[in-house]
Amino acid sequence: MLDKLMVRAKRRNLSEIISPVLIKSDSLDFKEFENSIDFTLLFAVIHEVPEPRIVFREIYKAMKNGGKILFAEPVGHVSIESFNNSVAIADEVGFKIKETMKISGSHSVLLEKP
Repeated sequence: MLDKLMVRAKRRNLSEIISPVLIKSDSLDFKEFENSIDFTLLFAVIHEVPEPRIVFREIYKAMKNGGKILFAEPVGHVSIESFNNSVAIADEVGFKIKETMKISGSHSVLLEKP
């Protein structure tokens, strides 16, 4: 999936500004990105990881103040209760809801690091 993403990004001259990362079960290995990321896309990802709190916590450390996450989960795989639980975890870590998004077939929200 990440290789396909980069092929598409290259076709659109975006490959220089995208840094895909394969999430590991215990760490994102984001130390070199601390306080440097403006935007993160978490699309149909959180329901696949064993510990969402780790993902949100490490992304929080990597994000600049004012950085945003577009967080979306598929309606067919993830209940609204489970999605809201993930949003609550993001809130506990420090993210705040900036805007509720409308993406077809998804529960989605824009989160921000204050």
